[in-house]
Amino acid sequence: MATTPRMSLRDVEIQDETQLEVPLSSLRANILPHVAEHEQAAWNEFCGDIRVIIGTFYHTVFTKYLDILDRLQYTSKCLTDITEEEGTSLLEGITTLIKKADYQPLSQERYNAALEVSFEFVLPCETDWEAVHHPLMSKYTSECSLYPQAPLPSFVNNGVLLFTRGTTSRESTGLFIMEKLDILTEHYWNWLWRWICEKRKKPKPKKTKWVPRPHSRVVQRKTLYEFMKERKFSPIALLKQATLSEPCFKSTIVVHCNSAKSKKKPNMLQMERYQGIPFADLEVVLPLKSLTLRPFDKLVIWSQVICLIFFAINSVPQILYPESASLFILMIGVVTALVVRANQIYTQIQMMKKDYQSSRTAYLQQRRVASGREVPSRLLEEVEEQEIKEVLLAYFLLWSSGSCSVHQLDVKAEEFINKEFNTKMDFDVDSAVSKMKAMRLIQESGGTLSCLVSPTEFVQQNPSLGKLQSLKLTTEYDHFK
Repeated sequence: MATTPRMSLRDVEIQDETQLEVPLSSLRANILPHVAEHEQAAWNEFCGDIRVIIGTFYHTVFTKYLDILDRLQYTSKCLTDITEEEGTSLLEGITTLIKKADYQPLSQERYNAALEVSFEFVLPCETDWEAVHHPLMSKYTSECSLYPQAPLPSFVNNGVLLFTRGTTSRESTGLFIMEKLDILTEHYWNWLWRWICEKRKKPKPKKTKWVPRPHSRVVQRKTLYEFMKERKFSPIALLKQATLSEPCFKSTIVVHCNSAKSKKKPNMLQMERYQGIPFADLEVVLPLKSLTLRPFDKLVIWSQVICLIFFAINSVPQILYPESASLFILMIGVVTALVVRANQIYTQIQMMKKDYQSSRTAYLQQRRVASGREVPSRLLEEVEEQEIKEVLLAYFLLWSSGSCSVHQLDVKAEEFINKEFNTKMDFDVDSAVSKMKAMRLIQESGGTLSCLVSPTEFVQQNPSLGKLQSLKLTTEYDHFK
C-alpha cells in the first residue's frame, strides 16, 4: 500500500481557498448584470428570501450553544457550574461551528514542523500544560471525531484545540543580528557539548519529494537557520542581509479550558481568534506561556555569573586571612560590590522576562480579532454569509446556463469567481448542491442537476419570507455583539 510522502522541514503544503472571501454585496452586484432586466427585481427578492432561510436555520441550530455561553459569560459562572452534558454539548457545538466555517484541526505533523523554526516571534517560551488540562476537555477530545485516525496530537491530549483556515505567504528582509547571535550561540554550544561528551551525530532523516494533493501547492520555507547553515555558521554572516519567507495562516482559533490549578480564570472556557499568524510562530498562541531567556542572553548572563563566582572565590582567602586591617576593609568593600552586582544580575533577568512577556502580549494583541463569546458570534455570521454566497452563485449558474453535472457546476463557479474577481478558489459545490436540494430549488436526475423553480416562482410560492425579511429577523442576535 502506497504511503503519502512526508513534507521536509522546508516544504509546506498550501491548500487552495474554499472560502469565498468576496463580500455578499459584491457578489450580488456582479451577478445582477447577467440577469435579464425584467427579472432583476425578482432576483433581488429571491436573494433576500435565501438569506432569511439560511440565517433562520443557523440561528435555530446554534441558539442552545450560544445560550450556554451567555450563562457562562454574563453570570460570571465557570464550567463547574454547568452539567457535564451541557459542557460536552457546548464544546461539540463550538467545534461544529468552527468546522462549518471551513477551519481545519491542526495535525501533529504540522505542529511539529511549526516548532522547528521561528519567524517573527523569536522568544523561547513554554506552555504550562497543567494549567489547561481540564477533565471536561479531555473527555470531549477522547470521544469526538475531529481526529479520526489515532493517536491524538500532543496538544489535544493536553487540552488545547487548534484550528486554522486559509494560507498566505510573507517575506521579511533584514540583518536579524540578535536572531543570528542566538543561532550561533546555540550552534557552538551544541558543538562544544557534543565534543565534550563525544556523542555521535544522529543520522538525518531522508527527505522525500512531496506530491501536492488536488487544489494544493507546495511552497519552500526560507528560514534564518538555513541561511546561517548555508554559510557554515560563520560570524561574517551577521553582517549579511537575509530574506526569509514563511507561510502564514489567515485565521487561527484556539479553544481550551483552564484547569482548577490555573492562576488566571480557573475552570473557564477560553476562545481566541487570531489573524496572520506565521506557520513557524504558531506556538505563541498556545495559552499560559512562560518565557525563558534567549540563548545569547543566557550566554551574557552566565558570563557575568562565572566572573562573579571567580572574583568571589579569590576574595575568600583575603577575607579569612587578611594581611592588614586596610586590606580587610578593602575586601569587605569588594564583597559588598559582588553582592550588589549579583542583585543587579537577578534584576536584569527579571526585567528581561518582563520585557519578553510585554513583547508577547503586544504581538498577540496586534493579531487578536476576537475572544470569548465574540468568537462564535462572528463565526455564525461568517458561516451564514458563506452559505448564502455559495447557494446564490450555484443557483444562478444553474438557472442561467441550464442543466449540468455537479463537476460542471463546480468548474463554472470557479471560472466565474476567477473572471469576475480575479480570485482562485476551490468552490465547495457539494455544500451548495445539498442546500439547494433541501430548499427544493433544484433536483438531480441521472447525475444531472436542473432547476425546479425560477426566482419569480420561488418568491410567489413563499410570500411569508418577504415579510420576515422586512422585519429583519436575521439581525435578532445583534444585541450579543
